[in-house]
Amino acid sequence: KVVHASDIIRLNMRKNVDDQWHCPVSCQVFGINSKIVAILPSRNVYAYQVVKQLCGSSSSVADFLEPSISFNPRTDIVKLYDPEDIDLCTRRDLSNFYFLEEQRRLFASNNQERTQIKHSASSLRILEEARKVSEQKKQMHIEKTNAKTKKQDESQHFQNSLHTATFFRIKALKPTTMDVRESSQQTGGKTSGSLTSTSLAVSTSSQLRLATDNEIQEARWRFLRALKQRGFVRLETTLGPLNFEIRADVAPAAAENFLALCAHGRYDAALFYRIIPGFMAQAGDDDNRSAWNQPFRDEFDARLSHNSRGILAYAHPGKKDYNTSQFYITFGPCLHLDNRHTVFGKLVGGHDTLDLIEAQATDDDDKPYDDIKIIQATVFQDPTPQADIAFEKYVQTNMKNQRITTTQPSAPRPSERRFLPSTKASSSTFNSSSDNNTKQRHTTSTIGKYLKQ
Repeated sequence: KVVHASDIIRLNMRKNVDDQWHCPVSCQVFGINSKIVAILPSRNVYAYQVVKQLCGSSSSVADFLEPSISFNPRTDIVKLYDPEDIDLCTRRDLSNFYFLEEQRRLFASNNQERTQIKHSASSLRILEEARKVSEQKKQMHIEKTNAKTKKQDESQHFQNSLHTATFFRIKALKPTTMDVRESSQQTGGKTSGSLTSTSLAVSTSSQLRLATDNEIQEARWRFLRALKQRGFVRLETTLGPLNFEIRADVAPAAAENFLALCAHGRYDAALFYRIIPGFMAQAGDDDNRSAWNQPFRDEFDARLSHNSRGILAYAHPGKKDYNTSQFYITFGPCLHLDNRHTVFGKLVGGHDTLDLIEAQATDDDDKPYDDIKIIQATVFQDPTPQADIAFEKYVQTNMKNQRITTTQPSAPRPSERRFLPSTKASSSTFNSSSDNNTKQRHTTSTIGKYLKQ
């Protein structure tokens, strides 16, 4: 049978607040096991059970959404989908449509006719060459696709590897905002939205929403800050070692990022590609990505300042909250950079190496003539795992008590202070001698110049 455009009926289907197709009367979400029907006069789509219950044995019924339109339940209802009706499912299968079957038949017939054509020797050679070229292009496309897929897989694996195992375990538990931080009780807003909007489904329960990845990270960093411990890292360069104290107790996000990049070899073979005597030396990996593959926020604190030689801080291209992997080491006080760049550590050993780096000759773009490379980054102390243990225990206990509170509202919740660690900061094992021989102060206000290697 030939079907014309005028024979097609446009149906009216509706979605709920979660962008899912559903029955507008029962609010039942349509799934693979749903029976779905349409009313021809109004063209509205409903669940079959709703129509069956509301119509009963009546011969004429007003449409549920448009009372001005009446329909006959015996003749005006069209079944759109029924998983129990095998014949209907077969007819709805696109592969069984007549047009597609006819196209497959014609394609097979044409291929058969082509194989029966007799070619000359020269035309066969030309066809063979064309076939080889086509095969080569196809193989190149496959290799390119495989390389792209492999790169994406490696990127995904890399991204996951720099998050801690505790983060993924907690994320899998699907905690609410109150589970990761007891003082944060945030809902999804469905109840208030349904009271003020007629387009939203009615919701009478205020459920706490799930914590986002950023909220989980922020909660982790609260525990890392409360641990009051510091990290220690050594950067072995071609001119000698540089030992740093990392202030995880003041700038936890910046500290975790640097420690994770060092632990996973992201700074190995990185260059100090910008050196300005009296100001700073800048380095970073070529990818310019943070441990989480996205920029993270600034962390300013009065306890950390560009007030001496050997200060370790993040460089950025002048954007707020855009820290990645680029860092710099100061050659002298740079107080004009305070509250512009995140300070997260200081040099506690290897001051003679820093002197050698500052003494290197550079070109007009401040790039040293001789490559100064970070051979290897070694993490001696990382307080992140200890903070993660306390945070995971805190979340699990909160989730357990939340379930108890659901059945017993009077059950007390544990104090957040109970799980906050109080370990005192460990002493440094590095040489912490200071160098008071400061150089001339540079007037550059931001550090965001990235040179192509």
